[in-house]
Amino acid sequence: MSVKHTINLSKILIFTLIISLAGCGGGGGGENKDTTAPVITISGENPANILLNEAYNDAGASAVDDKDGNVTVSSTGTVDTSVVGEYTITYSAT
Repeated sequence: MSVKHTINLSKILIFTLIISLAGCGGGGGGENKDTTAPVITISGENPANILLNEAYNDAGASAVDDKDGNVTVSSTGTVDTSVVGEYTITYSAT
């Protein structure tokens, strides 16, 4: 599962949330197969407003899986608050 912040930078930086689900591993067959993606929760405000040239501090995210409990979340993407544009931070957990 991955969760994305889309960041539009003009005078105010705005986050929007996009959720896309992907299949989970879990291996094996039978009743114990893990087929439900973890639930990722974004920390901090969403959307978040950031002014041009203001420091961006990623508040991160957490994830819980129905079989594995708390799982590790990784993130990709960068934000250059000195350049007007659209940026995406993607959070993923398996």
